[in-house]
Amino acid sequence: MDKLNEEGDKQALVVIVGNKVDYEGDREVSESEGVEFAKSHDAAYFEVSAHNGYNIQEMFSTLINEIYKRIKELESQTESIAGTHLSKSASRQTKSSIYKESTSSS
Repeated sequence: MDKLNEEGDKQALVVIVGNKVDYEGDREVSESEGVEFAKSHDAAYFEVSAHNGYNIQEMFSTLINEIYKRIKELESQTESIAGTHLSKSASRQTKSSIYKESTSSS
């Protein structure tokens, strides 16, 4: 996690996954420890079982939804920035046209 925090993309979606929750007696990390670790690293936390499929679909659905949400936010920001540039460009063109018209009619 230290290397990811130092060298990774600050906007990366980080997920901590506790696997094999079906082996409750063999647990090395408690759920509360996993949750706290994830919170301390601004990460999502899921407990899953690949063996019986517990929480697998929920984990991937949540990830896909979060990725989709982030893509839409970036698209919206890009469109907003592009719209601002287009508006400024259109405004310059209009001013230029008005100037040309006024100087040619003089």
